[in-house]
Amino acid sequence: MARTLRRGAVGVTVAGFVALFGGVVLAAPAAATPIIGGCTGTVNGVDATTITSDHPVVIPDDAQLLVQGNVPPQFATQNPVSNTTLEMQIVDGVTGITGDPEANTGATYTANDVNLDDYRQFANGLWRLEVENVGPPTDTGPAWKCSFTAYLELEGGALSAPAGWIAFVAVVGSVAGVLFAKGRKPKYPGWIDEALGTGDQIEREESWQAAGLRHPDAIEFAERGQHGWRPPSAVSRNEEVIWSGKVRLRGKPIAGALWGVLLGLGIGVLGWQDARWTLNLGSLVLLPAVTALIAGLFAWIGWGYRIRDVAVLPARPEPAPEPAQPLPPIDDTASIRPPTTAEPAPVQPTSAEPVSAEPTTAEPTSGETTSS
Repeated sequence: MARTLRRGAVGVTVAGFVALFGGVVLAAPAAATPIIGGCTGTVNGVDATTITSDHPVVIPDDAQLLVQGNVPPQFATQNPVSNTTLEMQIVDGVTGITGDPEANTGATYTANDVNLDDYRQFANGLWRLEVENVGPPTDTGPAWKCSFTAYLELEGGALSAPAGWIAFVAVVGSVAGVLFAKGRKPKYPGWIDEALGTGDQIEREESWQAAGLRHPDAIEFAERGQHGWRPPSAVSRNEEVIWSGKVRLRGKPIAGALWGVLLGLGIGVLGWQDARWTLNLGSLVLLPAVTALIAGLFAWIGWGYRIRDVAVLPARPEPAPEPAQPLPPIDDTASIRPPTTAEPAPVQPTSAEPVSAEPTTAEPTSGETTSS
């Protein structure tokens, strides 16, 4: 669990730098190296045939190195005297520190002539260990000669030793140096004309002259440049753009490349301290060469600027707001008028019965008599 937490914390610090060059092969081969010569061997109890750079032997801060093994079985019964030598590779495959031979008698051998605290004072990270066990001398040479390679991870993290902190400072400083070599926006007048071509200079001058004739009352004519990656700034109501264009100012590629070398070295050492690879020619030569090329090109590209020349005109008065239209008067009597009733519609006669203008009299019934 502690190892997992440490990996996560260190990853936040260095993963951005290391992942940038993840395609560059810096680590030693991941395949396990066999034991040559017929011996067996273990490193701090781990079988040497299973140790790789991806799966090294993790040695805690308070532990030391212990190499053990058996001599070839055909010599084991002779109670031979063998000598074991340990070599810690400082630069993997180039140079290392070799300890004194350690003599052993019998079928087994043991070696621990490496004080890991001497290395922890400066660096942790991933180390390559070369082990060699040699049998007694004979007329034709040693009776046997066994050797194998193991990888050790001195636990602690990328920033747990001075080497990691030096590399971290180198990375931060070199990034700032590369940005400085890329250049900054000039502050002196006339830098825009210096960056423009002849045709753009003529077009710009003509635009300024035309604007001077068109706006004799202008307060000033100003040139404004901003980085091309930024969105264009807003133009005020009393300003008019009289010319616009783009310029690019080149940086200092040599300075950028030198800062890139330091950047590559810092990343290489950080990866070594985080046990991602050993300190090898890849992290000391190949990676700095790649970062120098990229940083030099980055500085040479420089920065692009968006240019807008504006005429600052006298402030225009704000138009007076239109008066609000009056609302129609409200009829307060509408709510107190009596309700009206609809008059019944007159009955229309049918076509079968004509309408007579004379009044009609009722006929007497059989029970009634008329008076004379």
